[in-house]
Amino acid sequence: MTTCCEVTILLFASAKEAMKCSRLQLVVSHSTCVRELVNQILPKEYPALTEFLKFSQIALNCEYIDKDSNHLLQQGDEIAIIVPVSGG
Repeated sequence: MTTCCEVTILLFASAKEAMKCSRLQLVVSHSTCVRELVNQILPKEYPALTEFLKFSQIALNCEYIDKDSNHLLQQGDEIAIIVPVSGG
């Protein structure tokens, strides 16, 4: 039984610009939930994302999900960090 899984973090708009990339690959424990990823792991591993995470929407495999969700991550999941944008 595998104890870890690899997930992809998709970045958009200003988060993408801040990180200078559009995606991150991250290995997490199989017991990691969305809440832990957003509130603990990503800020620790990628401090530049901390402010963006406070105001962003999160999507898991193309479906919006609450940032405080206890949904467990699985191998191959895609987590999108969708920051608010303004336009004119």
